[in-house]
Amino acid sequence: MNKPQGGFYLMPEFLIKKFSTSQDMCSDILEKTGVALLPGSDFGFSKERMIVRLSFTDFNGQEFMDYIKKNKN
Repeated sequence: MNKPQGGFYLMPEFLIKKFSTSQDMCSDILEKTGVALLPGSDFGFSKERMIVRLSFTDFNGQEFMDYIKKNKN
């Protein structure tokens, strides 16, 4: 894996052969763990390559929704 140069996105490639497409792998991971990944095929990579994109964020969804409700008008 290449050392990150900045940002909060990673695009690891897995050597797993259990899945036929990166979309299948992402769907399985989401179902089993609740972690959402985007398949590399969404970014122009072959769907057979097990490349995914993930991001690390510090996001409190409830805090954001409360802010929106409070500042609606």
